[in-house]
Amino acid sequence: MSGMKQAHYWERQEDRWHQQYLLAERLCDTLEQRIYELEQIIIQADTYPMSAELRQHLKKALGGNHAG
Repeated sequence: MSGMKQAHYWERQEDRWHQQYLLAERLCDTLEQRIYELEQIIIQADTYPMSAELRQHLKKALGGNHAG
């Protein structure tokens, strides 16, 4: 492969990797936002009357990071 062809190949590869990186970043941002929204819904749901078992499941879904 000539030097020019190699340079074009690596330039295309770099651009492809950068586009994949940007796509992954957008996906992570979307997932983080969705997780935050779900956490807020669970916190709000915890204020409603419910069985102790269901309340325990909600708290477990939030993990140990939230005060209840």
